Amino acid sequence: MTFNPTISSRRLPLLGALLALLGIIAGLFPTSIAQDDLEDRVKAGWIYQCAQKFVWPASRTSDGKFIIGVIGNDDIRSILASAIAKNGNKIGDRPATVISASATDVPRCHLVYVARSSRTITTAAITQARGNAVLTMGDTDDGFMVKFIPVNESLGIAGDRALIKQEGIKFTADILRVLK
Repeated sequence: MTFNPTISSRRLPLLGALLALLGIIAGLFPTSIAQDDLEDRVKAGWIYQCAQKFVWPASRTSDGKFIIGVIGNDDIRSILASAIAKNGNKIGDRPATVISASATDVPRCHLVYVARSSRTITTAAITQARGNAVLTMGDTDDGFMVKFIPVNESLGIAGDRALIKQEGIKFTADILRVLK
């Protein structure tokens, strides 16, 4: 048998379709990675704004650093840490830090974001937050004080105002304008 390098005309459409499919698949990965990165940046921006725009009770403002805990998303933690570093490691006039948190870290935090991928510890994190004036944020309807919601092909925030007030956390006019 000899090798014939020509492709029959019947196989050309199949080869073209295969190459087109490979091109589409190759194009999907950078796009989805970029989309995930954009979503993380938007969420980090909202978390940062909430840290600046809510007002914690005096019992939580006299204890030194403002601590933001992130459970289950190191990319968001890193973005937040960079933003805080660019602002002199402060939230407002208070020293601030961002930690990779677990449910047991929640009571020492002021604000905690729980990623959708960490849903198995959501209940424990929310339970730890109650009564400690910890603003909880998440992606689901699992009892967070503030959750991310789709708004015009982007992300906005919705809040359980009664629960937030119950914890002694106050709203600024800026946050009331955007909180659904």
